[in-house]
Amino acid sequence: MAATGQLHKHHWRLYPQQKKIMEQLAWGLDIPGPVAQVLMNRGINTVEDGKRFLNPCLSRLYSPFSMKDMDRAVLRIQQALNKGERIAVYGDYDVDGVTATALLYDFLKGLQGDVVSYIPHRLHEGYGLNLPALKGLQEQGVSLVITVDCGISSREEIAGAKAWMVDVIVTDHHHPPACLPDAAAVVNPLRPDCVYPFKQLSGVGIAFKLIQGLGEQAGADAGIWDYLDLVALGTIADVCPLVEENRILVTYGLETMERTLRPGIQALCQAAGLSRPTLNTDDVAYLLSPRLNAAGRLGDADIALNLLLMKNLEEARPVAMHLHQENSRRQKLEADILAEAHTLAEYSFGEDPERKFLLLAREGWHQGVLGIVASRMAEKYRLPVMLLALQEGLGRGSGRSAGGFSLIEALENCQDLLSGFGGHDAAAGVTVEAGAIPALAACLERQARLYFAGQEPQPDLLLDALIEPEDLNPVLVQCLDMLEPFGYGNPRPFFLGTNWSLEHKKEVGKGKKHLQLQVKKNGKLFRGICFNGKTRLEEADLLREMDLVFSVSFDRWRGSDALQLEIHQSAYRDEFPGKPFTLVDRRGVKAKKRYLESLLEKNEAVLVVVNTHKRLKQLQDQFGGRANIVFSHQGEVPAQRALGDPAHLVFYDLPLGENKLLRLVDHLVRLAAGTETTRIHLLYHEQDYQDNLKLFAATLPSLASIEQVFHLLQEITAGQPTSWPGLTRHLSQRLPFAHTSHLLESCLSLLKQADYITPDHDGLYRLQPQETADYCLLLKDVAGTEDFLQVKKQWQQSIAWQRHLLEAPGEEIAARLAGSSPGR
Repeated sequence: MAATGQLHKHHWRLYPQQKKIMEQLAWGLDIPGPVAQVLMNRGINTVEDGKRFLNPCLSRLYSPFSMKDMDRAVLRIQQALNKGERIAVYGDYDVDGVTATALLYDFLKGLQGDVVSYIPHRLHEGYGLNLPALKGLQEQGVSLVITVDCGISSREEIAGAKAWMVDVIVTDHHHPPACLPDAAAVVNPLRPDCVYPFKQLSGVGIAFKLIQGLGEQAGADAGIWDYLDLVALGTIADVCPLVEENRILVTYGLETMERTLRPGIQALCQAAGLSRPTLNTDDVAYLLSPRLNAAGRLGDADIALNLLLMKNLEEARPVAMHLHQENSRRQKLEADILAEAHTLAEYSFGEDPERKFLLLAREGWHQGVLGIVASRMAEKYRLPVMLLALQEGLGRGSGRSAGGFSLIEALENCQDLLSGFGGHDAAAGVTVEAGAIPALAACLERQARLYFAGQEPQPDLLLDALIEPEDLNPVLVQCLDMLEPFGYGNPRPFFLGTNWSLEHKKEVGKGKKHLQLQVKKNGKLFRGICFNGKTRLEEADLLREMDLVFSVSFDRWRGSDALQLEIHQSAYRDEFPGKPFTLVDRRGVKAKKRYLESLLEKNEAVLVVVNTHKRLKQLQDQFGGRANIVFSHQGEVPAQRALGDPAHLVFYDLPLGENKLLRLVDHLVRLAAGTETTRIHLLYHEQDYQDNLKLFAATLPSLASIEQVFHLLQEITAGQPTSWPGLTRHLSQRLPFAHTSHLLESCLSLLKQADYITPDHDGLYRLQPQETADYCLLLKDVAGTEDFLQVKKQWQQSIAWQRHLLEAPGEEIAARLAGSSPGR
């Protein structure tokens, strides 16, 4: 089957492959072709752009003062510092907000500022500024509030603060409303009047630009680069695209972590069981961020904030362990809500199978984990999802997008129905009265239907390049490492490998949930690992031909620089599903017995078809003691008691003829009606065809064998009449080629039919004399007999059938066999 068909079938899709540009980029950057293709897939098509991408540099950061209102913000903060005003850093409870709060709070403290921090409680106060909190800060003597990761939509709250003589500086990266708040400064690159070149900074990234501006205005960097670890942590956690300025900030942020790990992060690594000397984006995204987020999701984000600000490792350890335990509680809540949401979703799709937007609401859901659950749901159903927790007449929750659908734009078109909302294209939070939820669901559904109308299904995976074993070498891996850090906007490269054989698999790791693999192609064997492979590659059978989606790296877990394929998904290349059976095309497999062994390990019934009694005995000697294996000689249907209901029909040898095979398939399909689909495995190869020709030569008469038989009969009989058993006995003893009794009987019968053997007397037969050594007339006479014409036709049909089974595409063989089955 063509690779494109397989890709479509498994929701995989290759990026456009432009060979000429790829070769130019590879030559100009001195990198392998697959790496150049990855760069093209990330939007980098020139050598100059490639050099900038591969060499991120702090000197290429944009001036913070090209951001609208940055000058006003810096000036107001300097005034507050100079006058000794009390400043409040007002943040958000997610990791982006917490790291932004820690960064700005600690930096201003270092400038001897009078600073307090405030992060609202997710459940009691909700997202963003609120008047009671601002009033409380004013009563504590705060005269300047600086928001981080929030505030862009808080017009009323900022107006209230202004009435209390409290100035507010907004720094935010969320989508701004049409009318901005009347604040002392509004620093947001998404403002329509902001010319800042990069629009996709995180909340902590904008907070960093603020301290960069303060440092520049003061004439020194004032230690701003020491905060890049917090910038990296928040940027990765908020799933901001790791391109351009974010790529620079995260690259140097991870290097900062490698040089000096602040005590809070070090304690969190220990609690998470992370002992590697260097951290990567996966460590931050999947191990550190969830634990920091757990505080804000389930309770008080100040716990996470305090951890990041701690200077002593011993003090940080119990706080980190508390967050670790909270994360475990979060995981349990998430799993419970996810199960309930799946049930509601299936009911919803039952009512409307064509639904394009999934909005679910329920009482008792914990609002703090709905964003994570919505993300899981969007990934599963490949649709935008919004989940709402109902309490006291209000629905509060989070949405996650899919397929490029903009959540924030959709919510803006529904804002008359909402009590509050905010977010990005990919993620958003809402508050809505319970009575308005049906209308909100209808409004979002209309927009999603319009957006997705006529679109092709989005692929589950975009693959960077088709790669062959010859491409896999240490230089490739070293150059791929230059593309890090990986994450949203710069995903880890995934490659497609076609027609690989799975040679070995072993369950490893805690709970034996991972798979250690060996895969092979073109005679080259590679080690592989599939994390959580016990479920992800549950049906991966040994010696099957597979297409693989993988990334490639050095096996550093073992301290080794050997290449390793990290396998993410697989699909059988050799499988042709259908009704009433699935064909598994393993023609050409060499280790047939090993393949058979792997089938038997499934503890499912297997019926094996062989051609010769010798093969039958060999396999019976090796496997005959197994209760789940039955054999068929040349396609004969075994006794029902022995046969049972086999899950697998294995053609170990190349079938000799069509009729018996089709009858056997038809019989098995009838047996399996209404049960699991039978799998038909083709294991034969060209050598089996050659063996079949020898078998035919020993079983069916040919003109060559008839000529030899007649020549030998002349010597045996010497003109004397001989009994029929005597003829066959002497021939069997003296013929110089392999033969069967059936062949001898057939040759004698054909000679008798052509009148070269005639009855004599008393049951004896006489050979008619041949006066010359020219056997042409003899062969012509035999070839004209009715029986020989039948044998010749049998030979021709069998040869044609066998060549079809050897050479035809798997789809054709499946269709041919299906044509013999019930329901055709």
